[in-house]
Amino acid sequence: MRDRWQKTVPWALRQQNDLHYPVVTMPSPLRDPIPSLRGGMLLLALLMVLPAGAQSLDLTVRDTGISIGDSEEVTGLRINFRDRAMQRVRGINATVWTPRERPGGKVNGVALGLPLTGAGALSGIGLGLLGISVDSSLTGMVLAGLGAGAGQDIRGVVVAGLGAGAGQDIRGIVFTGLGAGAGRDITGIAISGVGVGAGQHMTGVSLSGVAAGAGGTLRGIHVAGIGIGATNVRGIILSGFAAGGHDVYALSLAPGYFKIDHDGRQRGVSIAAFNRIRGVQEGLTIGIVNWTRQLEGIQIGLINGAGNKKRMRWMPFVNWN
Repeated sequence: MRDRWQKTVPWALRQQNDLHYPVVTMPSPLRDPIPSLRGGMLLLALLMVLPAGAQSLDLTVRDTGISIGDSEEVTGLRINFRDRAMQRVRGINATVWTPRERPGGKVNGVALGLPLTGAGALSGIGLGLLGISVDSSLTGMVLAGLGAGAGQDIRGVVVAGLGAGAGQDIRGIVFTGLGAGAGRDITGIAISGVGVGAGQHMTGVSLSGVAAGAGGTLRGIHVAGIGIGATNVRGIILSGFAAGGHDVYALSLAPGYFKIDHDGRQRGVSIAAFNRIRGVQEGLTIGIVNWTRQLEGIQIGLINGAGNKKRMRWMPFVNWN
């Protein structure tokens, strides 16, 4: 017979507000060959058979300790299959799936998804084998196998296998295999295998395999495999093929094509095979063919054209006004 030891622990069963304190006989972790398997099977059974009236099984004192099930507030370790009643967790909140309804609870500490987890707000660390979703703000560090998202803001560091997105702002560092996007602004560093985009402004550094863009101002250093564009551009943009915008005051390198929208403005330097300025060019363009509606700068290329010049509108090699 293997030695066994007994340990008495407070066991609070939240059902009809009754407290029970049974004596639990536990196998010695040093001598039992498969304690993790037995513990995992027991935990899964508890999560599956909890009746609707008993929201959780708690080993807690004043809400501090270990809770198994859909408890409302815990400081310590909380384990549940799928949240519905959770209000606040200070410590570790581990779930198997995302909340049943729109989450309103907050996690201060670690949100662990096995494989998915979610909360109303997260401040701390999020780890999800597949993904993590937060209804409002996500602050801290997140590592997700597929995706991470927040209904409002993401502030911190996010690493996701596929994508990361925020309904409002992203501030920090984002690494994704597919794409990263924000409904308003991205501020910081964004690296993505395919694309990076912001509904309003993107400030900082971005590196994407295909494209990068912003609905407002693109400011900083931005590199994309095929195309880069924004309403306003300030800084340095390097594209594998095309780049452009409405008001561009930048160093732009796009081997194929550079374009300024109608009534737009180009300042700085643009290097492309074809520079097409449909507005005012105040800077320098270098390419094979350079065309601008209104030239107030310098063109260097094989063919250079300026629509506002009365004489010598087309010039080889160099054109200026």
